[in-house]
Amino acid sequence: MVPILVLGWWLVVQSRVQAQPGPYLSLSPSHEVALGDKVTLQCHTPRQGSRAILHKEGVRHPLQYQDRVQGAAEFPITAVRREDAGRYWCQYEMEGEPPEKSEHVELVLRASPDAMQARFHPGQHRAPGARRRAPDPADAPRGRGPA
Repeated sequence: MVPILVLGWWLVVQSRVQAQPGPYLSLSPSHEVALGDKVTLQCHTPRQGSRAILHKEGVRHPLQYQDRVQGAAEFPITAVRREDAGRYWCQYEMEGEPPEKSEHVELVLRASPDAMQARFHPGQHRAPGARRRAPDPADAPRGRGPA
């Protein structure tokens, strides 16, 4: 009778371990940000006391890590730069267990209104109050006359 109870207990423990969701990565406030915005990457871990490690696609080494995570590790980017755009994922590790990886999430840069205006009107973006300069005949290309 005792071996059956032990076997039953072991099966229940194993099913709970396998039913644990893996880590997942979220971006707050959004996955789409403008240059200079603040964004926080949050690695949600299924178990307390784990190590959360942040990775970025194309970067060989981990970007950051936190130990003894209680629910979620936060990795803030205080002022987003162009090089911050890309695909990120996190993994969590518990001592004596294999690490688990999250799905990838993408941090996307959205164009600012000034950049959009410059893109749609190339060469016409001027500072407020600036005047358009009349073409100078001296700047005109000089062609060769008939030979």
